Amino acid sequence: MKTVLDHFQTDAQWLVKLTAGLPGGIGNCRNECGGITAPLVLLGLRHAREADVAGVPLVVYKGCALLQAFHAHHGTTSCRDILGDARLPLRCVGVVRIAPERYLDVRSRDCTSALTGENREAYAILHAHHAEKGFHCAHAVLRQARDTEAVDPALLDATAAFVGGTVYSGLTCSALTAGVMLLGLSHGEIEDSRAGSCG
Repeated sequence: MKTVLDHFQTDAQWLVKLTAGLPGGIGNCRNECGGITAPLVLLGLRHAREADVAGVPLVVYKGCALLQAFHAHHGTTSCRDILGDARLPLRCVGVVRIAPERYLDVRSRDCTSALTGENREAYAILHAHHAEKGFHCAHAVLRQARDTEAVDPALLDATAAFVGGTVYSGLTCSALTAGVMLLGLSHGEIEDSRAGSCG
């Protein structure tokens, strides 16, 4: 997140804290790479409130396109596979360096072709069910954890792509991801050293 924000010369420390627990593949579980999760947060902030397309939220199309582009370039979306058995996360540097470029690409183009045919229909049915029940995995965790105060709409937007195991892809449980994000907001720290700006 810090790399993407530095690229855009944006100071949004709450976003850095929000994603503080996501390195190491979401809470060091070695699942989705931070080169995916940080751009998903930004896509949510930008597209969460836009109209659905064929029954699927635009942020889901954008998120799926991001996952597809990431997988096409790296052969995986998993921190575990990118890092391999390396003791130092040197392989991560290249992934993180191109995160702003990948985010800009997905943000600026029409991504509705990321879902087609039966996949689009299935996502639309699932989304309609969630919308009818007023359920969103990550949002449910945020609302439950902050039951004494209103949840900031920007926080809901930032976590919009984390539904159904990351844009309905069946990856890391979005409730877990939201919990890790809440821990980051509460306990995350900002690293401003030169080395820190690479992560």
